[in-house]
Amino acid sequence: MWRSQLPAGLQEAVSAALREAARSLVVPSLNNPGGAEVSRKAGGSLVTQIDREVELRLSEVVTAFLPNSLVIGEEKVAADATLLRRIDEEWVWLIDPVDGTANFVEGKGPIAMMIALLYRGKAVVAWILDPVKDALLTTSKSEHALLQLKSTTTPAASNLRGAVWTRYYDNELRSAIERRFLSLGDVSPGSKCTGAEYLAVIQGRQDFVLFWRSMPWDHAAGILLLQESGGYAAYLNRDPFRPGAKRLGLLVARSQAVWNQVWTTLIEGVPDPERLLVREMNTY
Repeated sequence: MWRSQLPAGLQEAVSAALREAARSLVVPSLNNPGGAEVSRKAGGSLVTQIDREVELRLSEVVTAFLPNSLVIGEEKVAADATLLRRIDEEWVWLIDPVDGTANFVEGKGPIAMMIALLYRGKAVVAWILDPVKDALLTTSKSEHALLQLKSTTTPAASNLRGAVWTRYYDNELRSAIERRFLSLGDVSPGSKCTGAEYLAVIQGRQDFVLFWRSMPWDHAAGILLLQESGGYAAYLNRDPFRPGAKRLGLLVARSQAVWNQVWTTLIEGVPDPERLLVREMNTY
């Protein structure tokens, strides 16, 4: 059993390391916009020296606890994408050192710091820290699968509020989905911070989020925390999330009933000639 292989105090030690990195590196830089060196990665997304320093520091801490483990961090993968081929090894750490880098560069929130520990490709421990509020959520996978509570009534779509990250969508899909927004209660374009979106759903401030890309460091921690709180997540073809998969279109919701209602409202019958919503891609 995976749990018996973990050293005592691991969850608390990683929590402390996250908070220390936030206090000493992330928050001071957030309060000093322009103080961190900014560049662009090969894909065009922003990265700062703080992202790299935080990832390095956290990598040293987590591998000290599990010496034979592998770190797959967002910035390490930017330098060597072949690391993703090893995601199903026995013990793997996924690290997103500063989630919401575009916000961070502008000296504003929300931002988050996320870590997930995978055992043979499945998340078993997760952490999300809001470094500005020093608010941390952490959990480990239950011994027994949580039963999804069956609601006696289907939630009305017009009462649901959530976010849809349409800026990454194929133009045709974006237009088709956006035309359906009026059937929901409130739809925002998202906060540019994946971790903040998961916290909003888990804490009841919104009902769902529809993402496009599904990089493992962006979602593994949030989905484990969501599932352990009774929420539900799946790709738009209804397959369960898998950190090693390369899929587009990921819907998360506070319950399976809400997931089904949002999927029916936004996705059912949407034209998908390129089969973007049902097939695995070569890259993220």
